Amino acid sequence: MKPTKSYRLCQISWCIIGLIVMAEIILLQMGIQPERLIRLYPPCIFHALSGAYCPGCGGTRAVLELLHGHVLRSLWYHPIVFYTAALYGWYLISNTIEWLSRGKLSIGSGYHRWYGTAAVMIVIGNCVLRNLLLFVFHVTL
Repeated sequence: MKPTKSYRLCQISWCIIGLIVMAEIILLQMGIQPERLIRLYPPCIFHALSGAYCPGCGGTRAVLELLHGHVLRSLWYHPIVFYTAALYGWYLISNTIEWLSRGKLSIGSGYHRWYGTAAVMIVIGNCVLRNLLLFVFHVTL
């Protein structure tokens, strides 16, 4: 069976996941906690200037929480991270199974237009909700 772009993307993705795991192990062996690396990121310029949350605020913390297995915290900081991880995880697993079975198990997931629409709605909804919580109820991230 001839490899397609989906299979190549799966192979590359598994390599990237392996590199991320190795980097995490190296950082932990060096005594560097990944949470400390977040301090190296510059603050959000939009938030610093306006006092409001931008559509991406909380994304980095959401990724760190998800990598540590804290799904609810990740959803609290930014739900698009979990949504993206879940969709891509299913894409990766289903296409890998199809590739390993040489097409006998045709369960490979593809892209659907509504994935993008749902992602935009999640980002906009999260931004609106965060700013309502901030300005009306004074709840911060």
